Amino acid sequence: GRPDMGALGRRLGAMHLAEPAHAEARGGKFGFVVDNTIGGTPQHNPWTADWVEFFGTHRLMFQANRTRDPEIIELAKKVRRAMPGFFAGVDVRPALLHGDLWSGNVSGWAGGG
Repeated sequence: GRPDMGALGRRLGAMHLAEPAHAEARGGKFGFVVDNTIGGTPQHNPWTADWVEFFGTHRLMFQANRTRDPEIIELAKKVRRAMPGFFAGVDVRPALLHGDLWSGNVSGWAGGG
């Protein structure tokens, strides 16, 4: 059946607010115990003390560099340099996220789940 998207949002929010299972994340570090992939692309997850550093280095710049396109890389560098300002005054905490959420891997059942 068609999933209740409101319930999905509430449950995802609750998952993201749950206390992390790994000691490093509970201690405020961002990353994961293993590297993984996003599709066929490697995704490195070293424990990193700062969210801007983790995302800027291991997500944004890693993907931009894979393009080997100088224009994309330069644009990503501009975003990376601006990131500290985007998160100034924001309390970013480690959370376990569903990294591959799209309509093809969401399902529900009659009665709304």
